[in-house]
Order: sequence, then C-alpha cells, then structure tokens
Amino acid sequence: MRSFTEALAIAESWARPPFDPDTIATIKALLSLPQGEKEKAITDRFGYDLSFGTAGMRAIMDVGTARINEYTIARVSRAVASVVLRQTDSGATHQSKLAVIIGYDGRKHSEKYAHIATREFLAAGIDVHAFDRIIPTPLVPFAVRRLKAAGGIMITSSHNAAPYNGYKVYGANGAQILSPFDTDVMAAMENDVPLAQTTPGKLSRLNEDLLKDYVDWATREIDFSPREKRDLKIIFTPLHGAAGAMMNAVFYRAGFKNFLSVPQQYEPHPGFPTVKAPNPENKDSLDMARAMAIAENADLILATDGDGDRVGVAYLRDGKFVSLTGNQIGTLFLYYALTKLRDQKADLPSAFALSSVVSTPLTRSIAQKFGIQHFETLTGFKNMGNKADAISKANPSARHVLSFEEAFGVTLGDSRDKDGLISNLTAAHIAADGGIAFWLTKMYADCGYAAEDAVEAEFPGASGIEAMNALVDKMRTNPLNELLGIPIASIRDFMTETPAQNMLIYTNTNGDWLAVRPSGTEPKIKAYVGVRDAAAYSADTEENNRKRLDALCEIARQLLQS
Repeated sequence: MRSFTEALAIAESWARPPFDPDTIATIKALLSLPQGEKEKAITDRFGYDLSFGTAGMRAIMDVGTARINEYTIARVSRAVASVVLRQTDSGATHQSKLAVIIGYDGRKHSEKYAHIATREFLAAGIDVHAFDRIIPTPLVPFAVRRLKAAGGIMITSSHNAAPYNGYKVYGANGAQILSPFDTDVMAAMENDVPLAQTTPGKLSRLNEDLLKDYVDWATREIDFSPREKRDLKIIFTPLHGAAGAMMNAVFYRAGFKNFLSVPQQYEPHPGFPTVKAPNPENKDSLDMARAMAIAENADLILATDGDGDRVGVAYLRDGKFVSLTGNQIGTLFLYYALTKLRDQKADLPSAFALSSVVSTPLTRSIAQKFGIQHFETLTGFKNMGNKADAISKANPSARHVLSFEEAFGVTLGDSRDKDGLISNLTAAHIAADGGIAFWLTKMYADCGYAAEDAVEAEFPGASGIEAMNALVDKMRTNPLNELLGIPIASIRDFMTETPAQNMLIYTNTNGDWLAVRPSGTEPKIKAYVGVRDAAAYSADTEENNRKRLDALCEIARQLLQS
C-alpha cells in the first residue's frame, strides 16, 4: 500500500499527456477536492496497483492504478503477452505461430478494452482471433481449444454489479490459468516495458462459423430427452447479459422451440437496470421471469448470469416456481446424465466427475452409485478445469461427465470451464424428460437426501485478515466435538494438504458437515454447511432436514461471531 504522498505523485503524473483528455480532467477534479476527500479519493485509486491472480483482474471501472481502465488493461495485456511468449520459448506451448482468442461481454467499455488488449498482443507479435460481437464467456475457452490457440482473454466481470469490469485469462487447454502464470504476470507488470517486435501479429475476426460450431457441439454433447417431448414452455432470462442470442440458438437447434425470453432483460445492457447484479444466485434476480412464467403458464424458468457462465433453474412445484440451489443443480445434472449414459450402454467405468471441496458430498454418493470416479479440488473452476484436462490427457479414454461448484457454476462433457449455455440445455432436457421434481425425487431416493446452505461474516479494515485467520486457528486448536448433538467423526485440515489452504471441514457420524474458509479476495469468512439423511425420501424428510439445516446455519453464525 502506498502512502498518500506516493499515491499523489502518481496521480499527478496521470494529470498530463500522454494520458487522454477525459482522464486528465477527472484527475484534476480529484486533485481539487477538499483535503480530506482528496486523500481518500487519491488513495483509493492510486494507493496500490491492481493485482492479477488466477481469476485475472476484476475491479470498479475508474481512473487510477487500482481500477479497471484502458491503461491498466493495456498494462496487463503487455504482461500476459510477455508470459505467453516466454512459455513458447521454454516449450510450454507448442503452437508453430502463436495466437490468442479475445472476446468481450456487454458491459460498459468491454468492447473498447478488448480492442486495447488486441492492440497490445498484436504489437507483441502474437496473432489475435477476435470475436466481432458481444459473446458469452464460454465461447472463449471453446475457441481456444477448437483453434488450438496459446490462450484466451475475456473482458468481463461475470455476475458483478454494473460498475465493475474485468480481465479473465485462459490457458492453451481451455481452462483458467493456474500459478505460476499469475505471479509471472505480476512480475511482468512490475517491469512494464513494451515488447520490441519487428513483425506484428495478424488479426482475424471470429464470426458466425465459430458460433455455429459451438451450437453444434453443445447440442451433440447433451441430447437425452425424447424429441417429441421438447415442446414444454420455457421462460429464459440472460439478466441483461451476453448469453441471450446464443442461448436462443442452442435451444432452437436442440428442438426446444417453445421458449420465451423476458423482453425487458433480453438485450445486453451495461447498467443491468432491473437487477442489483446479473447473478441467478440472488433470490430476486428471477422475479421478472417468475411473473412472466405464471402469466404464460410456463413449465420452466432458466437463467444465465452477466457473461453466460452461470446457470439458474426454477421449476413448478405446488403452484409456485422454486429455485434450485447450486448444489441441487450440480447433483441433479450428474444423476440425470449418468442415468442416460447408462441407458445408452456407455462405458461408465471410464467416466469421471469433479466438484469442489465445499460442494455437497452427495456428489460422491452419486458417483459411487453409478461406478464412476469422483475427484475433489479446491474451490474455483480453475482447479476443476485443469484437473479434468490432466485426467483426460493421462487417459484418452476417460470421459468427463460433469464438473460443478456450489456457486451455480456447472459444465458438462468435453469442456474445461463452467458454461451456463450447456447447463441450461441440460435443465431443459431434464424438464422435458419427466420433470425436475421427478428426477430430484428419484435422485434422493437412490442416493440419500442432502441439503446445503452457507453463511458469512465480514471482517473489514486493516485487521480483518488477521482476525479471520485467528478465528480459523481458534477452531483448529479448540475443535468442535459435535454437530447437531451428533459426535464429530472427522476433521479435515487443509493446512496439512498440498496445496495448503486455511480451511477446516467438520463431519459428524451422520454425514452432516460444516466447512469454514476465509475468502482470499474479500474481507469476509464463509461457512458452508450441509445435512444428510438416509431415510426414505418424502416431504417430511425434506421438512425435517430443513429444520436441521437452519439449526446448523445458526451454529455457523455463532462460530463466525465468536
């Protein structure tokens, strides 16, 4: 963190050429604020450099080194380009001529930032395949693998609110990057020197052909329900995001032609005017879709987030549309896909699925039921995507069925990152092939009941990180001996594993569990909780376990406040 004096010096350097007139005017306005306001404004924007991690960069759009703007986008693009070039020199990539994929969503300035990134990669001598329109994020990793590119860049801030934008990076395998790529980029950003290239890269535009390839792939990968049953009425909302047109194309090609999009939320809009944030995880994000579904007597509600990589599903139960949780979506999709693959006499022993360590243990039970391998990774699709890629390369006959995390991210088939488009297509097949309620009931009857939730607490200020770590350390040195009155059977401490992470998971003898993990990017700590029940599934089972889950949430709240 820079002192105010250091931050002020950098801010003043931004108040003159070569910075653009709008930036100069904004900086001068900040410098003219009363002293107290000026110190906060300057420190917030110039007190540090925006960091780059395995999730890329994400921040509010504004002037300054700690914000997303055309200068920080250019800087990180030069750094990523230099790392890609070094990887080529070291033999880490095998392309005869380096190329990257660049795409952008519908957020404010996304197209401009994509053009800046394109300029920097071309200047570094790297070819660029750039999309010629707003696209959902899953198209970038798809294009990376299809075109055998060295990597991909997506300008997006996913499900965040309108003031944010970001910069997401994919490796040559179509998965999000892992360390040490991120630390190499940070080092390159510290030594920000334009790369000298006598031969610039070549630019090509990705158009309808690549989009059609994606639609063909998705509808071949997931094609389970009887064709004659695909006339159910679907209400779909992209929540003002980037997935509307592509989702329509996928639905239509798959034979789900009786769908209606929420008109107020269909076109991309940088302000996301009808929602707080374009995130189907938020309970109120589907309010307009619910109202339309009731008016249209629809059967199913589907949604994507701002960049189309997350999924939302609501189905009709007792006259109301009920949203599935992220864990229900992942396990339901897995159970359904495996049932259909078994019916098709697929080689299930070669199949595998992945989930994160804080997602429901029901996934393991489903995998065991069907005789497939199940792998856990640390949180984040970067871990699952790269793990799936490593398994597939080690055993070319291995079949990736599904990966998911509880935060409404799922992908299926030959894919390396979460994908809201193919996820929505899967939900439509399930709804057409007996219905969501039918398959949920069948899954719970076969594999046992499970329900999950999460609570969190904020730890703001300079002492926040220390306080969060101290809380987990306290739970480590003074562990719980029971959950819901049932003895603890195991305590998993991720500080003893590789890679180490400051996380604990308690599991009691019934299979109920509680996990505690400080956030690595925000000043908050999160507790994930879940209950299990081997009793025959019924409405009473669900109600009893809802009460148990509420009690477990209260235990978690008290722990986070202790």
